[in-house]
Amino acid sequence: MKRKIMIIIACLILMLSVAGVFAQDGYLISIENRVEAGGELGFRVDLEKVTKEEYGDYVMSVNIDPPEPVVRIGVRENVNIAENPATNTYTVSSADLRDIRALNFTLIPDEAIEEQTTFKVTVKITGQMKVTEEEFSFDVMPKKQDPTEPTDPTEPTKPTEPTASPTKPTAPTTKPTEKIEMPSAGGGADAEEEADPKLVYKGSSDNYLKTLQVEGYEFTKPFNKTKNTYFVDMKESVDSLNVYAEPCDKDARVDIVGNDNLSSDMSKISVSVKASNGDVRVYRIYIRQN
Repeated sequence: MKRKIMIIIACLILMLSVAGVFAQDGYLISIENRVEAGGELGFRVDLEKVTKEEYGDYVMSVNIDPPEPVVRIGVRENVNIAENPATNTYTVSSADLRDIRALNFTLIPDEAIEEQTTFKVTVKITGQMKVTEEEFSFDVMPKKQDPTEPTDPTEPTKPTEPTASPTKPTAPTTKPTEKIEMPSAGGGADAEEEADPKLVYKGSSDNYLKTLQVEGYEFTKPFNKTKNTYFVDMKESVDSLNVYAEPCDKDARVDIVGNDNLSSDMSKISVSVKASNGDVRVYRIYIRQN
């Protein structure tokens, strides 16, 4: 019995290790180690453990390597973090972390990443008394192709006409000796084609945006209707933003959520476009207020 318990404990430790959970004595905690391009992955720095180590006044730096392709980073707590885009490094001093027990970070890989890429996150504590660093790695997977995307979004495909109709029997010149049966609704290749529900036109599948704008601000990269993730960097703090979105298809419905009650650091605005056939596409705008 004791041997079985030890085996179970060993398996649990191994599972946590594979999932990316660091040892209890470390201050860097990550549960996930894989994310899709354009998605989100979180990790946490336990500041209570940092305080117990008696660093004195310190500076915390978070580095993401390689710096290209781009992986953005956000922090849930209201702290002043400096960014160095050239090295993809973020720094914050202990003076700005008073009364904060933990920092919760969000990693957002660029949606344009087209091949699997491994990134390393290094958190370094440089204090008056000592210097330490901890790290973890994660993989970014290419975004899966949307099977609902039409080849030409402006011209929805219309059902094709059946190439032939069931052959009608010729009128007999004499009284028939046997009954001539007409093809049934469910018989024959042509009848099956006419009854195929896939050929029923349910409306346009065009759920793309023609334009997307945040009033008074520019995206970090130009708008492209086939790209779903965008960033806006701001130097000042605002509570709300005006977002304008125009669909390619005038019959599509657009809903905007999250542009009110913005947080002081990273906020997400969702713009959903519902095509007339029911297909939905979601554009995401991340607002970063420095």
